[in-house]
Amino acid sequence: MLVLSAAVGEGHRAAARALVTELALADPLIEAVHCDGLEALGRLPRRMISDIYRGQLRWMPWVYGLQYALFARIAPARALGRALLYLLGARGLLRLVRAHEPDVVVSTQAAINAVLGRLRLRGLLEVPVCAAILDHEDFAFWAHRGIDHHLVMYEQSIASVERVAGEGSALRSRPLIDPDFFAPRARSEARRTLELPVEGPVVVVSGGGWGVGDLRGAIRGALRASEATIVCLTGRNDQVRDELAGTFSGEPRVRVLGFTERMSDLLAASDALVLSSGGVTCLEALVRRCPIVTYGAPPGHARANARALAELGLAQVAGSPLELEEALRVALDQPPTLRPRLSGAPPASSLVLAARPRTPAPGRRRPSGGLATVAAAAVLLAWAVTSHEYPHYVDGPVVEWREHSTAMPSRALPDLRHVLGTRWASSR
Repeated sequence: MLVLSAAVGEGHRAAARALVTELALADPLIEAVHCDGLEALGRLPRRMISDIYRGQLRWMPWVYGLQYALFARIAPARALGRALLYLLGARGLLRLVRAHEPDVVVSTQAAINAVLGRLRLRGLLEVPVCAAILDHEDFAFWAHRGIDHHLVMYEQSIASVERVAGEGSALRSRPLIDPDFFAPRARSEARRTLELPVEGPVVVVSGGGWGVGDLRGAIRGALRASEATIVCLTGRNDQVRDELAGTFSGEPRVRVLGFTERMSDLLAASDALVLSSGGVTCLEALVRRCPIVTYGAPPGHARANARALAELGLAQVAGSPLELEEALRVALDQPPTLRPRLSGAPPASSLVLAARPRTPAPGRRRPSGGLATVAAAAVLLAWAVTSHEYPHYVDGPVVEWREHSTAMPSRALPDLRHVLGTRWASSR
């Protein structure tokens, strides 16, 4: 089993690690290998999907919001983006798959899904491909008619995925999270382990793996809403962690942490989660029966996911500090038996082990290259050259980052010329 993820936030890798663990528990004879599929796509796709995205979320999230709206609402733009992604990354990804000779390939990231799906449709990849969809929206990005099986975590997602990928292409699975979350954990014991107060409410504030969103506002809202102890998680964003630790250094009820391996205990110990990201953290909270309030999410898919969760009755959405305070009061007063939960489903490992090739749904013949490739390259290259969000230095101060970003055209153009030139020479 070849499991592919990407270092875009933390959720994709966490889901891949969870699947590898599930497979090992299911059968010790299974060899499950976890690789970074985004690295296999090549340097330019990795920069465009991970580095630029991270810089946009930190410095100019509204730019990412516009970009997201473009690709989410305009199908031709999405098709052009996928065509360029395939042109740049298909060879490297296929080389990685063939090096491992797997019986099944599983992806936990949308961009990798697009390339794998097209490889399957063209007959270049013969083994079944499964895609684990971690979001609650954006199925046009995640689903592909070339993917054999899409593993979804919510019953309501099945119809939406099958509208994109064809009938029978979606299967409901148990949330793809670490098995520790499914083990019972007493709240009092979890709090003692974490050295949290045994009595009184506890609220976890999370910005996901990259520490994005209005975490400062979330902490202040939680402090006003109750007498709770606040635990804020900033992921791998050390700069935000240090800033928040300094801001709330005089507040004994606030603890600021970076990336943690103890999320299972934290959610078992808490009475509410304030979240500005989404994906896997939502699944973890639902399994632990921890009420979710979404607040301060940056523009783009995080807000779309928050709306989708609210429509499913699985979370509250707070659009302002006052709404956050009210939503937290509701969450903290909610009896444990009435908290949202997901219904039972088979583990993802059992569905992956049973994966078989699926006849792709009929659809229009897509351009194989040529003009579509040139158009896609022109559109995305023009966006990259004119954008000031190219993050050669995304972890430093704003001034330094902007200075480094001015070097983007001279660095990006040779990369693209090299990649396109290589593909053009090989095709001739």
